[in-house]
Amino acid sequence: MFIIFLKKNRGIISASIIIFTIIIGIAMFFAREKSEPVYRSKIDKLMFDNKNKPPMYLLTLPDKDTINIKKEIAKDNKLAAKHKANEFNAAEFLNAVPLITKLTPYEAHYMQKYVELNDTLVEETKELKLPKMSLKNKEPWREYGNRVEVAPNFYKVSILIKNLGLDTSIATATIDSFPSEVSLSFSPYAQDISEKVIDARTKGHETYADILLSSKDFLRSDSGPMAMSITSSTEELLDRLHKSISPNAPIGGVTIIDGIADSSNKNKLTKIMSEVQKRGLLLVDATQANGINDIKIDNLARKRADIVIDKIYTKENIRSLLEKAEILAIENGQVFIIAEPKPVVLNMISDWIKSFSPQLSYELAKDTIADKPFALVPVSNIVIE
Repeated sequence: MFIIFLKKNRGIISASIIIFTIIIGIAMFFAREKSEPVYRSKIDKLMFDNKNKPPMYLLTLPDKDTINIKKEIAKDNKLAAKHKANEFNAAEFLNAVPLITKLTPYEAHYMQKYVELNDTLVEETKELKLPKMSLKNKEPWREYGNRVEVAPNFYKVSILIKNLGLDTSIATATIDSFPSEVSLSFSPYAQDISEKVIDARTKGHETYADILLSSKDFLRSDSGPMAMSITSSTEELLDRLHKSISPNAPIGGVTIIDGIADSSNKNKLTKIMSEVQKRGLLLVDATQANGINDIKIDNLARKRADIVIDKIYTKENIRSLLEKAEILAIENGQVFIIAEPKPVVLNMISDWIKSFSPQLSYELAKDTIADKPFALVPVSNIVIE
């Protein structure tokens, strides 16, 4: 009977089984979704799907918060690097600044023959001790000068530092730090000029006195009461000259500082230069113009600068002028440089002098090629009369 029942209702039974199977499947699906845990991370889900078996490879992707944090850190690091690059470095700054304290004392000074005044070369007045030629016609510029020997195949380089004494520390550093062959010229406004001149000669330097011309820009700047003013009388100008050349210490000559020197004051300047010749002094022309050079005075010992370092104090300009000086020395056998005592100028000239090749004896020089065959000499050594 049961079998007959199954045969008769086979279709209904099959449909019932299919429907029941579908119902059971849907129920199991929803039961599984409902029972699946809430994963705290991608790692937990991966471990659950693999039935807690460790994966062969693991790749962790950063979330948005992590990416943003890393971006902020990178930004901060970039800003820090930029700040560090622009950070003020005191040591590097001081190393680049041409301080006067960087000049080191020269260790091989020698003393001039006359450190103080030679009585035979002095004319005494009520107030001044003026230089003069001796009764035997010995001239102060020669007697107070210093002759030096130069090795064969070396070119003469003469350097004069002008306008010294306005700043005591710069004057002292210049006297102490440069070789004896470097000549020094002192301003008529210098402090303690007598002591400074004697100190300079103790260390072997030839000594000169600045003579100031009227400023070319006199409406805005004034050379002061010791200048060769175009409005002053000849007598007044001679009085100023006498005061400038009588510091109660040996002066071998005068350094004419740039200013007005043309037809407007030619006659007065001629009188001044004649007085310089009469007293046996050397006239050094630091004007870089033709006004002084065009005034001809018989028997006047004189020397005109080839290069004057003043007004423009950039390292590039100073370096260019020193390179030019080397060329002139080789072409002419000698070169004459006059310089203002600015720290950058003094430091660069000092380093330049140190770069000169050492002078060798003739025997040693024959087989040696000098890189910089230049020899320092005082100004008196390059005067050609």
